[in-house]
Amino acid sequence: MCCIFRSTLPDGRKGKGFSQRDRPGPHAADVNKGGTLYRTSCHQSNGEGVPGAFPALGGDPVVTDEDPIRLTEVILFGMEGETIEGVEYSVIMPPFAEQLSDEEVAAIVSHKRTSWGNDVSIVSVEEVEKVRNKGN
Repeated sequence: MCCIFRSTLPDGRKGKGFSQRDRPGPHAADVNKGGTLYRTSCHQSNGEGVPGAFPALGGDPVVTDEDPIRLTEVILFGMEGETIEGVEYSVIMPPFAEQLSDEEVAAIVSHKRTSWGNDVSIVSVEEVEKVRNKGN
């Protein structure tokens, strides 16, 4: 399995993100846990990816979008055959909805959004739960 494992929206809506300090308490994503859950074999420990196979995560438009929903959908439901900044990626990103809890997905999404030079809001467990319940 690739990337993670346990050991602008399609309709044009824009969401509001929150910073870690805006979300103190038990529902805040644990960014450190996200770093532990994130596996480096696909996108690499430096987030630079593998050209033509796995996109770089640093500066990636999906990762750094103001609204974290698409990144959350990719982690939960997988993705394949996407073109990102003119490069086609044919390798399948498998879905992890069955392997990861909402808390774990929130931690991974938040880790990706705050690593490798990325500096955008983290996500809450509740936001992940909404995306999971809506489905792909």
